[in-house]
Amino acid sequence: MIALYSDLSDLIQEDIQPPTLNLNLMSLSTTQCLALLVITSSIILWSWTRKMRPSLPPGPPCLPLIGNLLDIPAKEPWLAFSAMGDKYGEITSLAMPGRTTILLHTLEAATSVLVQSSALTSERPVLAMAGGLCGFETSLPLAQPSGDLDQVRRERKLYHAFQGTPAAISRLIPGLVEEVGAFLRAVDGRQGVLSDDIRRTTMAIGLRLGFGHKVDHSRPTDLSDTLFDMAEQSSNDFFRITTPGASFVDLFPFLRYWPSWLPGGGFHHAAKRINAVLQQTRYEGPAAVRERMASGVSEPWFATAVLETDADEYWARVVPLTLVHGASDTTASQLSAFFLAMALHPDIQRNAQQEIDRVIGRDRLPTVEDRPELPHVDALSREVLRWKMNRDPRRYRNPEQFDPSHFLGTEGKAAAEDPGKTVFGFGRRACPSETTLFLLYSALLSVFDISKALDERGEEIDIAVGWSSMTVTHPLPFQCAVRTRDEAARKLIRGL
Repeated sequence: MIALYSDLSDLIQEDIQPPTLNLNLMSLSTTQCLALLVITSSIILWSWTRKMRPSLPPGPPCLPLIGNLLDIPAKEPWLAFSAMGDKYGEITSLAMPGRTTILLHTLEAATSVLVQSSALTSERPVLAMAGGLCGFETSLPLAQPSGDLDQVRRERKLYHAFQGTPAAISRLIPGLVEEVGAFLRAVDGRQGVLSDDIRRTTMAIGLRLGFGHKVDHSRPTDLSDTLFDMAEQSSNDFFRITTPGASFVDLFPFLRYWPSWLPGGGFHHAAKRINAVLQQTRYEGPAAVRERMASGVSEPWFATAVLETDADEYWARVVPLTLVHGASDTTASQLSAFFLAMALHPDIQRNAQQEIDRVIGRDRLPTVEDRPELPHVDALSREVLRWKMNRDPRRYRNPEQFDPSHFLGTEGKAAAEDPGKTVFGFGRRACPSETTLFLLYSALLSVFDISKALDERGEEIDIAVGWSSMTVTHPLPFQCAVRTRDEAARKLIRGL
């Protein structure tokens, strides 16, 4: 864009004829005239729309056409967002091509906008690439309440019936416990980067919740599991293409009409592939559920519940897969963060292990019912969830320090508010990931010591902490070691 302005400036200056200063348009080519017309019209339109826009929260100054696009770095954009909040206030705005983006920097601002004004702020972003071209427009994160209100309400109702209450989640716990046991066996004695093991387990949990699909964890990873492979691919596609700035088609939606056979039209081929995988996954999941239902198998999983209450298979295709995508990626991010925190804070790990040994003993794993009796483990689980909005110095002492005592109410101070109220969604709802993470964390602490990995000389390998810049951020790959605590732990793992 800067080069375009430079070329235009040179063009105008070359055609200025002193002393009359007349612009000789006849000397311009048709392409140059069109470029001049488009740019001039766009600048006029941009200036007019800026004047016509309603009053917006403050934000950094923006440029014509591209707005604040250059103010958002490709890597670690949250640092730039945080700086904007410090400078402009708890609610700030960014002008982006084709839309305005509102940033909420504090819990109070988010509660005011997303809860108290939810009727006015329930719209989803319109993403031309991810939505219309790739087929994710009916997934709840992108579904528009104003576009098809009945569909959005129906999806929310189905989610609430399946997972929106503690009683509903309790029906899912036996399956979650099985997946936790499989994960313990998978990482027993491992040293290195665990991201593949974590991702495989969280995807298996998502498929179990969504379609009742049981992943064979004893199967070599190079053997195909069709539904797993397709769900994994469609999930990766979704989070990649919804990353802000990932596609120019989302920044400039009119580009969706750019012909595929012209240079730059390759995104049509990518979208076609993504859409094909998505639709095939949506078909295979419910088809497998119907086969099990026909054989008399009754299951508490999402697609089964949908098919038992609604004859239209559309809902069984669209809604459970959204849960699979969300549960797998967000849970993987939090589980990776847990391993990172334990490797960096062995003293906090030991405190939690001692509490488990004292309250539970060494002959079984903790259960959800044990959570009230494990305040240190519970506090550790909450501390892993404490992101930027929950690092407000007005509400947390030493907000940048990893310290589970934030939630223990020690030293005569009240315990900090549970960050899960923001992490797992605003409003009155329950999320199975909250239960899943507690079961995983407490089980890992029961049987393993998690530490930094060792090199060939037996020295600890330092961990360089960093985060990916995706729709859902993950710790950058790091090495750690997972060692069984003792013989009692080995016996417990063998019995799972």
